[in-house]
Amino acid sequence: MIRTVFPKYSFQLRIGRMNGALVMYHNTEEIYGYEYVSLDKIDEYTFGSVFAAEKYFYLTMSLAQIVFEEITKRISGPVHATLWYNRLDGVIEILLVPVTNDIGWKENLGIIENPDEYAEAILPEGAIHLQLKIDVEHNGEIVYRPYNFSEGDSIRAFYEFKEVSSSYIPFEMARWGDGYHPDFFTFKSNPVTLS
Repeated sequence: MIRTVFPKYSFQLRIGRMNGALVMYHNTEEIYGYEYVSLDKIDEYTFGSVFAAEKYFYLTMSLAQIVFEEITKRISGPVHATLWYNRLDGVIEILLVPVTNDIGWKENLGIIENPDEYAEAILPEGAIHLQLKIDVEHNGEIVYRPYNFSEGDSIRAFYEFKEVSSSYIPFEMARWGDGYHPDFFTFKSNPVTLS
């Protein structure tokens, strides 16, 4: 639970300015009990300290704002944005689709008989595929694995957006995970700094 839901709870509690969460322990058939877990405890379990949790929250929200600004610069009006992590390339894939004909909410789609027809229904002309690469610098050194972060340390995140310069439909890549590696061109690269 610490690795799966506590990071989410830490961010949700901060956004809602709450000081803790009532957690229910259960499976699909039975409730085993409840426990109140304070935000400080969640931060300690998840990030190691309240200080580190606050820094990560600020950094994540700053990067989210940058992503949303990039989306609104590229598509005006309603847009369907899908983000997923591509482990092969170590980037966040961002698929932007202008909403021209809202197909509405479909509860419990079940098995899609012809996925290509469904893909065309939600991927009209004008879809944009971006990739976001983020490098984290801890005390002047780029890090790729978990590390200890304490007061007085410096952390910076460098980000770079790249747009796929291909007519290839990224929905196929997301659906089949075929590891497609398109050519890119860079249009933005800036650091976000936390000290």
